[in-house]
Amino acid sequence: MINWALVQIGVFVAMFGALIAAEHFWPRRVMKIETVARWSGNLGFTVANTAASAIARFLLSAIAVAVAVHADAKNYGLFAAFDAPWWLAVPLSMVALDLTLYTYHVACHKFS
Repeated sequence: MINWALVQIGVFVAMFGALIAAEHFWPRRVMKIETVARWSGNLGFTVANTAASAIARFLLSAIAVAVAVHADAKNYGLFAAFDAPWWLAVPLSMVALDLTLYTYHVACHKFS
């Protein structure tokens, strides 16, 4: 049986190593911050972001399920208004969610 957590960690470490090598051999600019300070700051940010992301995913998933159950019980929502069958509402909802997250992602790059 494949341990996917170890696979993810292995891929992360391999990609991190490849990026370190690429930065060393093909720098795009002269670094103004010392390498150890920059790497430790980036690694600290990665750890904090991973922890916050895990907590947020759990909480937001629980909230989304609670809202969906409530909306279904009250017959709320766009797809309920059109009396859409579940086999159509589920994939369209997933596409709408992905489009929303992609728009947010692009906005974060554009405005920050």
